[in-house]
Amino acid sequence: MAAALRLGALLLLLLPPFRAAEPSVEPAASAENRAAARAQPRSGPAPVTDVAKLCVCDLLVAECDVNCCCDPDCSAADFSLFTTCSVPIVTGDSRLCSQKAATYSLDVEANPPERIFKLIDHVNPSVFCIHTTNYKQALSFSSPEMPTAENFDQLLKEFGSSSFSAEPDSWNTDTDAQNLSDVNETYRYEYGVPIQTVDAFLRLPSPVVSSWCSDANPAGFLVNQATKCIRSVSVEKCGNIQAVSMLFYTNSSILAVPKSSQMVNITVQSIVVQSLNGMRTLLNGSDVLRLPMILDELCINIVLGVSYHITYTDAGEIIEAAASFVLGAINKEALSIQQSFEISFTQVNTKPVPLSGNPGYVVGLPVRAGFRPRGYPFPVEILLAALILVHLHKHFLAWTSIKSICSLTQVKVCFFGYVLEVANDSVPTAISWDFLVR
Repeated sequence: MAAALRLGALLLLLLPPFRAAEPSVEPAASAENRAAARAQPRSGPAPVTDVAKLCVCDLLVAECDVNCCCDPDCSAADFSLFTTCSVPIVTGDSRLCSQKAATYSLDVEANPPERIFKLIDHVNPSVFCIHTTNYKQALSFSSPEMPTAENFDQLLKEFGSSSFSAEPDSWNTDTDAQNLSDVNETYRYEYGVPIQTVDAFLRLPSPVVSSWCSDANPAGFLVNQATKCIRSVSVEKCGNIQAVSMLFYTNSSILAVPKSSQMVNITVQSIVVQSLNGMRTLLNGSDVLRLPMILDELCINIVLGVSYHITYTDAGEIIEAAASFVLGAINKEALSIQQSFEISFTQVNTKPVPLSGNPGYVVGLPVRAGFRPRGYPFPVEILLAALILVHLHKHFLAWTSIKSICSLTQVKVCFFGYVLEVANDSVPTAISWDFLVR
């Protein structure tokens, strides 16, 4: 026992002294590379553009989807159990004129059934297609940047709000050039475009769902409209209801062209006052606004009707805007009023042509017709003449202009929806109407 203890002490003396473990110092270059790797933004996987690798029915991970002939996880034994191919053809971008297409089908006559795969050239039959593209990334969405600890604050600042721009900042570097291009760009009104004002757009109240007025209906350029709706009123609050005041329809200036600083004021062309019994009187002076006010238990000067007339140029610019008003009065028993609104357009240096409806015909108005005289192009008066039923000595129907009425005999204007008969000893003639209800 003593000998064993002496041998152990000798071995301890011969062994080198133990030292405390020192922390390992890795090279500085390795630490910098790892930090750079952490700071480098990560992106999602690259989009798959090879149609042979695209498979929209591959839903299960590492498992074969039933009847999915493009699933790479399916084997020949799986294909032999398929009854059909759920996705028979896979194509790339449909906007290209020519592109590759992967077709899948089943050979049911084989034993066992086999999958048939073909890669063909698919031709787009549309005439509006992209023939070649030198920037393939433009045909797909860019890969999103993956958030990391380093770029999280930046991404939160860019996409953390309720709305954000999809354009990268690199597209908007030259803001001065963009502002200059906006200034040089020429704007114009086109048919149906809402007429813009300083605060929003020119309102033409109309009934929505029910017969009650809605002020959210914009007036479209060159769109003649005529609406009627009901508005709730009371004598006690008539001064506080904006829609019954002339200011509501004249205090906002119209933009001459969209996105323009040039404004066109709405002038008052005429004012007609309607009494309680319906009698109307045209006022001589129309330059003074008549605001609603209470007088002897009546609320007077409330707007019953507004008629806008817009004058424009062939360049799509509005140069004049006028409004004609019909003002009336209500008593305490009135709980609502009916308002009417109209808007019409006239090109500068032209005469307005009377219409018989827009669109379609209105029963009781003249039927419009025209003919091509020798001096084509012809005046507007001849183009939009009324259909005249004429009986001459040759007993035939003739198309003629309204201006020729005085030189003809037995002339009658054909009104839409009215039966017209012209009696003669030898040839009776009549026009009747058959209406198709849609």
